[in-house]
Amino acid sequence: MKTAILYYTFGGATKVEAERLSIELGAPLYRVYEKHNRSFLGSFIPGCPHARSRKASEIKPIGVDLSAFDRIVIGCPIWASYPAPAFNAIVELLPEG
Repeated sequence: MKTAILYYTFGGATKVEAERLSIELGAPLYRVYEKHNRSFLGSFIPGCPHARSRKASEIKPIGVDLSAFDRIVIGCPIWASYPAPAFNAIVELLPEG
């Protein structure tokens, strides 16, 4: 089974876990970047309200064909008990099935 790992990190903790998982699974690792960098305050206002309402943020192209993978693992931080807005943008990129 061909696996890819996509992750968004704000403070770096998700990056550490994604790298560990990439080594464990022998899977390629792709970091997702938002188009506009958030400040610390910007991650809370409006980041948390956007996370709670499940809005997607704009992300930069990841440059990989996701349909080439059988399994895609997504990692992201949790803001206000919900995945960060970049997670929703990643989910929108996933191929059907």
